[in-house]
Amino acid sequence: MTNGLAILQLSVLTAATAFMMLTRRGEATNYALKGEVWVPLCDVARELRKTARQTVNKIDSSLNANEQLERLYLQLLVYAAKNPTAANSENMRILAYGAAVEIAANTNQVKTNLPAAIKAISYGHEVSGSISGALHTLKYAVESPYFCLQQTGGTADGQSYITPEKCGELTVDVRTDGEDIDDAIVWPNGFGKVTGTSNTEGQGQSGKCGVFKTTTGTNTNPGIKIGSGGKASFAHGLIEATSDEKPNGKPLSNLAPHGKLTETDLLSKTHKAVRQLMAIPTSKKHENEEALIKHLISKPAIITAIKLQMAATTGKTVTDATTESDVKLRENYFGTGDTTAKGLWNKIANEQVVDETGKEKPEPKLAQIVDTDKLRKVLEYYQTLQNVRQAGLVQEIEKLKKDSEIGKTVTPEKICNKIGDADENKCNRTKGCAYNKTGEANKKCTLSEEGKKEAAKQAENQETEEKNWKTDSKCTGKKQKDCKDGCKWENRKCKDYSFLVNQNFTLSMAASFVNLVLF
Repeated sequence: MTNGLAILQLSVLTAATAFMMLTRRGEATNYALKGEVWVPLCDVARELRKTARQTVNKIDSSLNANEQLERLYLQLLVYAAKNPTAANSENMRILAYGAAVEIAANTNQVKTNLPAAIKAISYGHEVSGSISGALHTLKYAVESPYFCLQQTGGTADGQSYITPEKCGELTVDVRTDGEDIDDAIVWPNGFGKVTGTSNTEGQGQSGKCGVFKTTTGTNTNPGIKIGSGGKASFAHGLIEATSDEKPNGKPLSNLAPHGKLTETDLLSKTHKAVRQLMAIPTSKKHENEEALIKHLISKPAIITAIKLQMAATTGKTVTDATTESDVKLRENYFGTGDTTAKGLWNKIANEQVVDETGKEKPEPKLAQIVDTDKLRKVLEYYQTLQNVRQAGLVQEIEKLKKDSEIGKTVTPEKICNKIGDADENKCNRTKGCAYNKTGEANKKCTLSEEGKKEAAKQAENQETEEKNWKTDSKCTGKKQKDCKDGCKWENRKCKDYSFLVNQNFTLSMAASFVNLVLF
């Protein structure tokens, strides 16, 4: 009987305790936090988490732009190296200079802005982490059916809003196809949707959350002491209760230029750093190479390159090389319409070159070689080829001029004789020469019938033209359409080439011979 009474008393006590607990939770206190306070903070955390991804996006965009620029830069130089005397090679070199300048500018832009991006990432993740941690604390502060985070515009539990994509547990995502930071949330003057609340504005449904409920006493009573210097504060004070049962959010929509927080406040520094990241300009790839060439033609670097070319060919300084306006210079070299870019790219794209191994068969077109490492190898091949040829030709022609005294000593026949009797194949391959097996010693390689005719024609003109040849010739000052009859239009000037006209056959034979010797 005694045991039965004790059990009955214990049951009554347990039921009474449970009733009292339910009653306390059901009375008009223990308010949940309205969604209007915490949901905008969750959105801020989501946007601040994008700082790393947006930094990657900007860097990746600049790298992609530079990759396109470098590829075109190499293609331009390959074309010019393979065709050094072609009409468009000068334009190709000028455009290559412009591409190099743009590559350097893009690289410098990344280096300059990287510290600001790192600052934005650091501050952004500090604040977003504090918001996420605070909301997780409130999310798990009570068991169902109670809740501390109320939905926006209603009275139900709002914790389902907390997802990894928003302010839930972070999943690192550095994809380059993500959305940019939302300007409506991180707007110019602050965090636009965090308008703040005061007094009882943050109170949600009652009987749901005891986190913001005051307790009396100090060490002997667990809980948060609110009032008299104590307060419930979360996420660097973004959610705070300084008075019993009055949780509220701090206003952040007007931080700059004269907002509610000081310039040294963490949230103000975060906002400033993220806005600086958002403002960093981004270099982007062009739609195609034709569009890129058109863009390069419009840039100031092209004018610089044109003036450098003119200075190099005239022997004057960059300042003195021309008196024409920049607009006129651009027109002279690249025209005024949109067809120039298309025409230049078509020439580049369809130019057949050796592959990166130096093989001549099959010959890929330049547009087909998109790997920059392969293009560098092709460029090295043609630059080396031209350097060797140029060095050999210069030496041979200088020797020819010196020995001939304007063609009197070295004749076309002597060029053939110089090949010797031992190499019939080389003799027959040299312009104007033919191998005579029955000829006299050291002269079996002699002039072909065609060579004899050309040599006779050259000799006929030589005597007359030599008398008229001089540095300050009749060619000086002529316009392009009138630059003929012993004159040649080169580097936009009419120059006297009577000597080279008269000696054309001899010099071309020499060049042919040198090529055979070298290659």
